[in-house]
Amino acid sequence: MCKRIKFWLCKLLYSHRKKSCCISFSSKGFKVITLYRIFEGCQVEDKPIIFLPATASEEELANAIFFCLGKSSMVIRTSINSTSAYLKFIKERSLKSYYQQSVACIVKLNVQTGIIHLELWQQADDGRGMTPCHEQSLMEFDVKDNSQLLAKYVKEILSERLALKKDKVAME
Repeated sequence: MCKRIKFWLCKLLYSHRKKSCCISFSSKGFKVITLYRIFEGCQVEDKPIIFLPATASEEELANAIFFCLGKSSMVIRTSINSTSAYLKFIKERSLKSYYQQSVACIVKLNVQTGIIHLELWQQADDGRGMTPCHEQSLMEFDVKDNSQLLAKYVKEILSERLALKKDKVAME
C-alpha cells in the first residue's frame, strides 16, 4: 500500500464522522466528487473533485477515493448554489446528458467501524437525476483490507454497468 493511501487511511480512522464520495464513470473517464453531509441522510457535492481518465490505474483511483473521503465532512453551506455552477464544476454541458451517459456509485465510510459501503446508482426513471439501484447487491469492504481491491471493484462494476447501459440504448 502506498504512503499516500496509508496517510488518508490513518487520517480517516482517527476521525469521528461518516464520510462519503460519489464516483461517476463515462467514456470521458472517472469523476470522484467529495460529498458533504448537511444533516443525517442529506448530502451535497462540492469541491474537491478529481478527474481521472478511463484508463486510470487502481492505485490512482484508490488515491482519489481516499483523498475525497478525507476531505468529506459536515458543511453548513456549499459553494455550488446553481445548476450552471454545478455543470461548470463537473465539466458537463447539461444534466440530462450527464445522467444519460454516465453511471455512478456512492462510497460511504463509517470511520468508527472502518467499513466502506458501496452503493450503486442509476439514472432515475424520469431522466432527472440519479437514484439508488436497489436490485443490485451492495458491497462492503473493511478499510483495513487492500484499498486497491475497492478501486478494482469500482472500476469493474462501473465499466460493466456503462457497457450494459450503452447496449440498452443501442437496442432501443
